Amino acid sequence: MNDTWKSQFRIRALRVVAVYAVFSLLWIYLSDLVLFNVGLSPQLMVEISNAKGFVFILVSCLLLYLLIIDYAKTLSSVHQLSLESEARFQAIFEGFGDSVLIHDATSGAILDANPAASELLGWNRQELLARDVGQISAGTPPFSQQEALALIRRAAAGEPQRFEWQSRHRNGDLVWVEIGLRNITLDGKTRVMAIGRDISARKSAEQALQNSREQFASAFQVSPDAININRLSDGMFLQINDGFTALIGYSQADVLGKTSLELNIWCDPRDRETLVRNLRESGEVRNLEARFQSKDGTIWVGLMSARLLRIDDEPCILSITRDITERRQLEQQNLRSAQLASIGQLAAGVAHEINNPINGVINYAQLLLNRTKTSKSSDEILELIIKEADRVADIVKELLFFSRDSKDEFSDSSLEELVQAVLTLTGQYITRHGIEVETDIAADLPLLLVIPQKIEQLLINLMSNARFALDEKFPASHPDKRLSISAQLVRTDETDFCRLVVRDQGVGMSPELLSKINQPFFTTKPSGQGTGLGMSICHEIVEQHRGHFSIDSVEGEYTEVTIDLPVRLRSARMPGQEPGRQEDSQ
Repeated sequence: MNDTWKSQFRIRALRVVAVYAVFSLLWIYLSDLVLFNVGLSPQLMVEISNAKGFVFILVSCLLLYLLIIDYAKTLSSVHQLSLESEARFQAIFEGFGDSVLIHDATSGAILDANPAASELLGWNRQELLARDVGQISAGTPPFSQQEALALIRRAAAGEPQRFEWQSRHRNGDLVWVEIGLRNITLDGKTRVMAIGRDISARKSAEQALQNSREQFASAFQVSPDAININRLSDGMFLQINDGFTALIGYSQADVLGKTSLELNIWCDPRDRETLVRNLRESGEVRNLEARFQSKDGTIWVGLMSARLLRIDDEPCILSITRDITERRQLEQQNLRSAQLASIGQLAAGVAHEINNPINGVINYAQLLLNRTKTSKSSDEILELIIKEADRVADIVKELLFFSRDSKDEFSDSSLEELVQAVLTLTGQYITRHGIEVETDIAADLPLLLVIPQKIEQLLINLMSNARFALDEKFPASHPDKRLSISAQLVRTDETDFCRLVVRDQGVGMSPELLSKINQPFFTTKPSGQGTGLGMSICHEIVEQHRGHFSIDSVEGEYTEVTIDLPVRLRSARMPGQEPGRQEDSQ
């Protein structure tokens, strides 16, 4: 019976009492006054008084009956409402998706539990009622019986509680639960209702995130590469690792709060502009090669990969830079070694090339000497001597040009002239092997900004491989023993490039060999006939020119190497070109 119903019943009872009091006053005193003034006989007065008493008792009983009926109806209505309320509470209690436990406010004993609590903890309702709060908790501070009772008692005192708790499942597993406590009144007694929600998945995710952060922090600090986080807008350093300090020489105190441009770390600030532009376009950059300056002024070559991330809603750059200076120097040494090896391979052919015109010069000189004794006409012989001498000079010039250290100097070059220069060095040598060389160089090719010696090295390596493949398939002369070199201009929406194709009808390669062909020191030639560096160097040369290198081959039929070299204006600085060379060449 709630307080509202009690108040309403009191008001109704007071109204009945008031009516009864008024009726009693009017009936007893007023009726007696009227009868006294009428002057009736005593006997009649007694009879009337008896009748009045009977009527008074009858009316009193009627009023009392009405009061009792009203009370019974009200009590029945309240009881019905109470039953409905309890049914609704029970339905909510049973059907609530979260765990609900009812605790004694003093002892913390479990008085009731809903099905969700049984599912969460693995005990049925009766089993839960037989356990105290400590037995369904982790059991160790801060998740023990003592801490649980303190929280329950504070909630019973009117202080709602919300906290995360480790409960123990029937199988012994620990379960993370978010719990809310508040006091309620049941059957006139103060109880504490605990509503719990399983947050194990969330806690696992939080732990995984924490582990990931710790792993990142560990990798960040122990990596030998330079790792730094900069603000995207201005390049201000937010964090650096020990590898950064070891490689570049700046400590955290030196760089934090400053920009990379203020510290003059980039040898060419345009490299940073390229990095930022590519990050804005694709969100990440891989293997950007640039030159950097350490605190002591040392210039070194770094290979940088970076991606965007947000820190406090600020776009930032996470970059990792590896010092590849020694690797680049080693590659240059390997390239030079391969170049010298190519020169060695050319030596026999060049000896024959030079021997023929030299013999011609000697013979024509002897004829001239003999003729001068009998005739003054020697113009024709002199022209032949000059022609053969020029031929020797061309061969020597191309050989010297190819063999000198180019120091990676880019210059405008004609691809057709480069092909012809290589053929001057190797043409006769290849022809003596019975190989027919076919060239098809398009007339509309623009000049290319390249390192001429490296493009010649590329062509010599490809032609040497083609000669070996053709000799393997055709030991003697054959109509299909052909090597073709073609070049054409290809235009796309993004860029124009020159496509160079070297194709032979030799032994070809299996898919297994083709997958390994760019690996350093892998060779298909017999021991002593190849270094295994040729194709990997070709690939490196094309990458240095920011081109694309691909090989198509069918075993027993052909091998076709396709090289796409971008067509660039001289204003486009090539990798490895000194800062300032770009302006000088405009």
